[in-house]
Amino acid sequence: MKMFLLKILFAIMGFYMLYTLFFYFRQRSLVYPVSIIGKRLQINDTSIEKNFITVGENSSETWFLPSLRQTTDKAPVLLIAHGNATLIDFWYSILEEPRKMGFSALLIEYPGYGDSPGSPSQKSITDIFIKAYQALLERNDIDKDKIIFLGRSLGGGVVCSLADFYEPAAVILLSTFTSVKSFAGKYFLPEFLVKDPYDNTKFLKAYKGPLMLIHGQNDQVISFDHFKKLLQIRPDAFPVVYNSDHNNTPPHWEDFWKKFNEFVVLNGILTKENQ
Repeated sequence: MKMFLLKILFAIMGFYMLYTLFFYFRQRSLVYPVSIIGKRLQINDTSIEKNFITVGENSSETWFLPSLRQTTDKAPVLLIAHGNATLIDFWYSILEEPRKMGFSALLIEYPGYGDSPGSPSQKSITDIFIKAYQALLERNDIDKDKIIFLGRSLGGGVVCSLADFYEPAAVILLSTFTSVKSFAGKYFLPEFLVKDPYDNTKFLKAYKGPLMLIHGQNDQVISFDHFKKLLQIRPDAFPVVYNSDHNNTPPHWEDFWKKFNEFVVLNGILTKENQ
């Protein structure tokens, strides 16, 4: 009987080791599911300034979308980091409203996504975003003191990583997690196996600038508990809650941009006079 129990124990241990090894070597294909992303959108807009940012073996496409307001003022900027299963293309139409408000926008692709060669990881993506941000600062048509970082889902971790190096005018986290490590326990895995931790809780404990947090109460991908924990760290944040799931937050972008407008006016990034 004792030998039988030992065999079962060793079998369980062996299975668990194989399970953890599979996760360790395959985790980036889970965090960055490039293979399931749809085709690129056909967008014909000659006002888009398209470039490539290269760091080592990684090269990422960037789109600069100028403000749609006719003004001689230098424009504030929305720097966007998208979710892990989309491309920069999908944000083009979404950003029309803030561009009408007077914002320009910078979309930065992840290495390995779309037409951007390379391998995605927290380091490779952060390196690309740092270089793209440095290039943004060289422009003479933007207000360098009014650059907002907006990240959705995985992109929340990306903008928090960037903000470790450059302080933005504000941070907006949309459907974002506390950290990737927080998911390990759900799958009975030790946290030290996580290669790309994206520790947003650590960042928010240090960051004191304007913060907007948005989440759907019915999010089954990144549960609403993540939002509550982030809000506990920064109870002074500007919270927006929707009765929606992960892929449908916000359910109506028009409503979101109204909340966004309220947030940027409240924090002096836009004034009522220049809306």
